Amino acid sequence: MPLAQPATPARTATPARLHFSVLGPVTGEAGGRPLALGPLKQRLVLAVLLSRANTAVPVDLLIDTLWPEEPPRTARKNLQVYVCTLRTLLGREEGPDRLVHSAAGYLLRVAEPELDLLRFRALARAGRAAADGGALAPAARLLRQALDLWQGP
Repeated sequence: MPLAQPATPARTATPARLHFSVLGPVTGEAGGRPLALGPLKQRLVLAVLLSRANTAVPVDLLIDTLWPEEPPRTARKNLQVYVCTLRTLLGREEGPDRLVHSAAGYLLRVAEPELDLLRFRALARAGRAAADGGALAPAARLLRQALDLWQGP
């Protein structure tokens, strides 16, 4: 009986798992390694997209966030550059549909385990439901887990 050939790394490699935190300083990791999130305006775009994860964010809102006083003539083009750089940062292996543009704006798709804010909301919702059902000890545990996701002051 022939021995099975060992799998090559290309066949066994899995995409780097992303994780973002917005409950405190905005941070990102890919495969457990910190991501360099880039200059301030690029980090602001990412922060707004993460704070509204899985929802289209209007371009005008992003421009107003980046340039609250007077946006430059090139504001839309600059925003496109920041988004393009973020797409590269997020990694093409994560899928081309992770950060998309439509008539409604830019949408960043993020799963609950990838973003502390989504996890916080799920734990808080479960804690409220447990409390409403009279299960106070489980409710307290869930709400404590949600609060423990916060980093910094």
